[in-house]
Amino acid sequence: MRIQAAPLPVHEHSGNVMTNKQRLIYSVLIALGVLAIMLGLSHLQNSGAITEKTFQYIAISVAVLVVILNGIMRRKVKR
Repeated sequence: MRIQAAPLPVHEHSGNVMTNKQRLIYSVLIALGVLAIMLGLSHLQNSGAITEKTFQYIAISVAVLVVILNGIMRRKVKR
């Protein structure tokens, strides 16, 4: 005997939608955040608190996070 689950309702605009203006504002905020993080990391590296390798790992992680956030925001923009 095979049991089938009831189909889930499909909504055209399910979830949160975002306008292009909102995406632009968030993109600027993300860019400023990345700039602040990079300046802070640079300061920590120059003061000897972190090594260059640690700086590189954190910088790459921040870049990957920004790419993921941008992809999420792109999908949420109302077309």
